[in-house]
Amino acid sequence: MADPRFFDNRGPFSLGQLAEIGLADLHEAADPALMISDVAPLSTAGQGEVSFLDNPKYVAQFRES
Repeated sequence: MADPRFFDNRGPFSLGQLAEIGLADLHEAADPALMISDVAPLSTAGQGEVSFLDNPKYVAQFRES
């Protein structure tokens, strides 16, 4: 969860809405109706939260979240 002192949670949003806002294409297996309620670090991300992975050293955390 992002620190609410600095970030105002405006969600939830569907994955389809987020893709549209970000001008992104969803993978064919993605569910555009999936609801995303917040962002979270890889180490704590769960269902309904989105995270980001760019560094290979965090792949283990990705697999566990």
